[in-house]
Amino acid sequence: MADSDHPQGETTPDPERPDADAAPAYDSAFSQEAGRDILAVVLSRVAMFAVLFWTALTFDKESLARGLILIYGLSTILYLATWVSAYRSRQASPVGLLLYFQFLVELLVETAIFYSNEGYHSDYGLLFILTILSAGFFFRFAGAMTTAALATALFGYAGMLHLGLPDFLGIELPRLLVETVQVRFFLYTTLFFMVALLSSLLSGRLLAARKELAGTQRAKELYQFSAESVMNDLPTGLLFFDSNGLLKLKNRPSEEWLGKELASGMGLRETLSGLLEEDILEEMERLREGFPYTELEVETKTHVPLHIQIKTLTRDGRYLGRVFLLIDFTEERKMARTLLRSERMAALGAMSARIAHEIRNPLASISGSAQLLRDASLQTDTDRKLVSLIVTESARLNRILTGMLDYARDRAPANREVSIAEIFKKIQFMLEKDPGFNKELVTVRQFIENGDIRFSSDPDIIVQVLLNVALNAMQALPDGKGVVGLGAYLKTTLEGGRVILKVDDNGRGMGAEESVRAFEPFYTSKSNGTGLGLATCLHYVQALEGNITLNSLEGSGTTVTISLPLNQLGTGLRKNGH
Repeated sequence: MADSDHPQGETTPDPERPDADAAPAYDSAFSQEAGRDILAVVLSRVAMFAVLFWTALTFDKESLARGLILIYGLSTILYLATWVSAYRSRQASPVGLLLYFQFLVELLVETAIFYSNEGYHSDYGLLFILTILSAGFFFRFAGAMTTAALATALFGYAGMLHLGLPDFLGIELPRLLVETVQVRFFLYTTLFFMVALLSSLLSGRLLAARKELAGTQRAKELYQFSAESVMNDLPTGLLFFDSNGLLKLKNRPSEEWLGKELASGMGLRETLSGLLEEDILEEMERLREGFPYTELEVETKTHVPLHIQIKTLTRDGRYLGRVFLLIDFTEERKMARTLLRSERMAALGAMSARIAHEIRNPLASISGSAQLLRDASLQTDTDRKLVSLIVTESARLNRILTGMLDYARDRAPANREVSIAEIFKKIQFMLEKDPGFNKELVTVRQFIENGDIRFSSDPDIIVQVLLNVALNAMQALPDGKGVVGLGAYLKTTLEGGRVILKVDDNGRGMGAEESVRAFEPFYTSKSNGTGLGLATCLHYVQALEGNITLNSLEGSGTTVTISLPLNQLGTGLRKNGH
């Protein structure tokens, strides 16, 4: 009974779980995508810091702008430390609040630079646009509009100072006309909110494109995984070489049969050397697309028979490459041998039956006459030995003819209840009564699953087959000493339930040729054997819709396995209803 391995599968994503892209990466658990977002923040803040620092170089060292830029630089360094920590620990980081703080400091620095350069008299109000762009990219619509509103408030406060509004912070800006302030305020605030809207739209499109790209990548990976899994699970080997003769596709069976690890980019000759003849490889390289469709039968270094189909691929007259299909026809070869053996055995059986019938009658007359002569008063011992030899050999010929007739006869099973426990008990009793059995040297062991197996079959045929096989097992024991085992258990197959009967021994075993030919009629390795015992067993087991196999290793013993259908009692039908 084969064991089943259940490999540990990898955790698969939960389809009900919201997409991580639906929330900002800085608010979700760390991921590779979040890492890229944080890195983008760091790079954008470093660039912004460089712009502000360069702008503030003209200010006094004691100015407020210089101090704010120092704070801004420290927050940028904190960003970098946060990103490295998150990347290494793969955990969530509070970068959302940190980013809000960064933008706030940035707005204050830009306001200080703007106010320090006489407000509306300078163009430093455009610095607010950089922050609004960043907020739109990282916080999308809400963040961009909030930042634009804050920038508008700061910019508008400067306009009120230009109109003479008293300031408690000591900020003084030159007086401007109301029209000038109104025009500047309208242009800049319109620009602020337009940039906020455009940056948030651009951010949304980038997010949608990222999702689409991620979905396409996942679909591509799934397709590649599915295609590779299907190819590796095929019972057929597959190789594809492109128009340059380089390997592009391969699967696991082809690697196993070629006995080498294949890599993409290997040449045709390097891949198939040792499997195909050199002249075939040279012909393929020379003819390229002109090489015709070819089928070959070869044998690998591990003696696996392969049927190879070679197909040249072209499209619109352009040479694309060549496909090799490698088909293992080991089972087909076995089936062909089995069919040939069955046909030969059928022919021998029919012929044997006719010959046996013709010989048996005159043989009976010869044997009867010899017995009469033996009973008569013969003059010499030589005459008596000759007559006894005739009687003995006639009996042996009669056994052979009986075996031939049994083998050739179509015996219809008489199904009734079968108890394997009772049959094993009968077999052991008959073995112990055999003249070749020595209870001091031979041990008979029994194993029956659950104590007994009962089903519908022909018990007489089963007893005859098991007794024949068990006697062979006992006779194979070296010096008549060893163990003969009788076993039975149930097995479930696609065809339904089966009763498995086993007879094994620890005798001399068989060689490879003996094992293959064991069921052939008239093949025997015994000096006094007929060669019909196992052939008849095969015939009878097949009559019960079963099969019989033999496994043997020279010097280690032999195991004969009989598989019979598990039929229901009283119906002759199998338990699965077939």
